[in-house]
Amino acid sequence: MRAARFIFWSSVAVLVWTYVLFPAVTLLRARVRPMAIMRRSVRPSISVLIAAHNEAPMIAGKLRSILEDGYPGDRLQIVVASDGSTDGTVAAARAFESEGVRVLDLPRMGKNAAIDAGAAACEGDVVVISDADSALRPGSLTAIAECFGDAGVGAVTGDYRYESEPSRNAGQFAYWNIERRLR
Repeated sequence: MRAARFIFWSSVAVLVWTYVLFPAVTLLRARVRPMAIMRRSVRPSISVLIAAHNEAPMIAGKLRSILEDGYPGDRLQIVVASDGSTDGTVAAARAFESEGVRVLDLPRMGKNAAIDAGAAACEGDVVVISDADSALRPGSLTAIAECFGDAGVGAVTGDYRYESEPSRNAGQFAYWNIERRLR
């Protein structure tokens, strides 16, 4: 009985730490001692990796937005890792091969494995992982690169925002808002 109580209360403590205390401590620390990032005009080579499964309607727009971002083309590589797509995603992405997009037509293996395979094909100093259905604002790659001008920066994350509040996925919307505040 004692062991069961210990396990129960330990589980409760882990949940409280994860969902209440850690976010509160993180937000408090950010307010009390914010970290300034010294942005510098650096242009490391960047590989943008998109793991996609059946994203034919989205992939062309995504690739166009990356190519039109304004980042120097000689410093930019785009890799699309198709995770067993059956809807024309590969053909739509291959239409951009003449613009330097590399397409990996992988068997269905799951998103994490597709990201791993795509990362192995990336040659840039910085790898940006992005979903096919999310838009990058113009200049995003330059903003990411400038963060790496600070030697203390090892990773950069984006600010994921919905263009309009989704009615179907209110829980996901709330989760992303909390996650964004923690970052």
